[in-house]
Amino acid sequence: MKASRDMYHFYKKTAKGEKLKETEYCKINNEFNKLLMKKIQEGHTVTFPCGMGRLLIQGKKERLIVSPNGKMRGLAPDWKSTKLLADSSPEAKAKRQLVYFINDRTGGYRYRYEWERGAGANKILYTFKPVRMNKRKASKSILSNVQFITYN
Repeated sequence: MKASRDMYHFYKKTAKGEKLKETEYCKINNEFNKLLMKKIQEGHTVTFPCGMGRLLIQGKKERLIVSPNGKMRGLAPDWKSTKLLADSSPEAKAKRQLVYFINDRTGGYRYRYEWERGAGANKILYTFKPVRMNKRKASKSILSNVQFITYN
């Protein structure tokens, strides 16, 4: 994984003319990344140049699927509540009964960061994984009724 400091070395080799100091370069890079994340958390879509795609927060309607043998799929397990249920009920523990999130605060939608990769070269070499702080900010935006793209 490459970070701002690694990119600075590439910048130093390829930039012409007067070059920024490493601390200045990293500060500009970090501020720009914060600006992009703020825009995304406000419900905007950020489109990257050179065919690298776009980044957004997208919601998907969760569908509960019950198989013929009674097993449920399609919802995320709530492990904390499942453990509390197992501790309070030996019968539920024996059956290995799970408790699921129903996402009632978001209308049954489950949101996540989505990087829709474009047709750019070497796109398989890049990944996006938001840090915990950005996940928490996105959660606050979702619960404060910011409008994001959703699909069923």
